Amino acid sequence: MVIKHFKKDKNIASPSALAQSLSAICSGFAASLFIIIILALPFAIILKYTNLSAGWLSPVSLGIGAFALLAGGFLAAKKAPGRALFHGLAIAIIFIIIMISYTGFVSISLANLIIKCLAAIFISVAATILATK
Repeated sequence: MVIKHFKKDKNIASPSALAQSLSAICSGFAASLFIIIILALPFAIILKYTNLSAGWLSPVSLGIGAFALLAGGFLAAKKAPGRALFHGLAIAIIFIIIMISYTGFVSISLANLIIKCLAAIFISVAATILATK
């Protein structure tokens, strides 16, 4: 009688690995939201109570979003280094979903939406590269 021993497949995610991945993604996303709130609130106050033109709104909001995405992707990649690129891209996908649901397709052109999505992916990949070095 031949008994075959099967080795456990290491590609199947264990519940603890899944919990670690979700924890890394959630902490990265929470850090991104925190950074957005901390940086956007002073800018909103400055915009409200000074003569600063509304033309500054788009570049500053893009800069704040990019920095928050970079920090969130970096943190998510650092917390679970085994799948750093996956965690960084998950943060970018969450940002893209929120951006599409917030702006909708009415107020943004398709070309501009594609550019912003590619920028979000590029920034998250850059964050994971920085985190893994």
